[in-house]
Amino acid sequence: MIPKTLDKIEAADIQSLVTNGDEERRTLDFKRDLPGNTDKDKNELRADVTSFANAGGGDLIFGVDEAGGVATAVPGLPGVDADAEIRRIEAVIQTSIDPRVPGFESRAIAIPGKGPVIVVRVPKSWRGPHLVKINDTFRMFGRNSKGKYIFDATEIRSAFALSEQLPERIRRWRDDRLARIIGEEAPLPLAAGARLVVHVVPLASFAAGREVSAEAMKKASQAFQPLCTGGSDSRINIDGLLKFTGGRAGAPGATAYCQVFRSGIVEGVTTEVVQTREPRPYIASQWLAQEVVSSVKQYRAGLIACDVLPPYLVLATLAGAKGATLAVSNRFMVWEHYPVDRDLVVLPDVLIESRDSDLLTDLRSLFDGVWNACGWVRCFDYNEQGKWAPPA
Repeated sequence: MIPKTLDKIEAADIQSLVTNGDEERRTLDFKRDLPGNTDKDKNELRADVTSFANAGGGDLIFGVDEAGGVATAVPGLPGVDADAEIRRIEAVIQTSIDPRVPGFESRAIAIPGKGPVIVVRVPKSWRGPHLVKINDTFRMFGRNSKGKYIFDATEIRSAFALSEQLPERIRRWRDDRLARIIGEEAPLPLAAGARLVVHVVPLASFAAGREVSAEAMKKASQAFQPLCTGGSDSRINIDGLLKFTGGRAGAPGATAYCQVFRSGIVEGVTTEVVQTREPRPYIASQWLAQEVVSSVKQYRAGLIACDVLPPYLVLATLAGAKGATLAVSNRFMVWEHYPVDRDLVVLPDVLIESRDSDLLTDLRSLFDGVWNACGWVRCFDYNEQGKWAPPA
């Protein structure tokens, strides 16, 4: 894989593959020509992409010639409509692969005096293993230093076993963090009140050796604001970067914080999710949705700046909100008479697969969960087409 983010790759980086005599390897594959339109060519492309996704990720580069696996020339792809070809390649990758490969990106790099080079970057997938449907059979591909290969039966069983372990590892981690936060073992003392806890979990954080430096966190710290608030104090702690609001100069405790762990996981907590107006406590539905979306958007940008890329799992929990009702628009009555009926409400998990997706759309099921907890069939701040359209 070229050691740059895809948007930073330049013609000189492509040419250096030849100058340095770079070899094809587990994370790099050169193709002189674009894939054709035959079924054989399409399946070859799918096999290349899934082999990267099932291994450690990598770059598939079209327009670079090779001999014996060593880059020898950059003829580019003269006369090619790069945008049209990227759309065609991505359409092929989106079909006949199960499950769909998330998070891959494509970009054309102009080579002076020649045609463009197209780079397809495939991240390691945490939704796999991915299989390619060829006629009426499925094949699973992996990758090693010699290129792609077909998994044998033992490797297939192992790949499925590992994929089943990941959700359980994430749940155990989340449960441990919730126990600490509820048990007053948060990174700093918290003010009294119900708590909204949001975890943004990069799936890559559970890979061995993943660590974000304190320097990288500090550089991106503006993106890691305390959950649902602005303005904060910050410090480096043993876990990583901590930003918080309140809790200084004798105050009873922080009202919100954001803890960025060295693994890349982000933990946001606020104690201001439930407000009180006689005769009962309430959760402001539109405020909650807009603030959570804003915070998750910032956290995503901060993680990308730290080179911790999607997919991310967003996990949200309401703790101590029992008895609170939902404050909604006048169209539905300001007070709904069904209160939250338990102390711990674990909201639906959401997978964020892209660095630029619409988070209001992505996080809809999370907000449906909040409304469900208060007796509603769904969040009515979205219209029937699933678009954010809060009523007046």
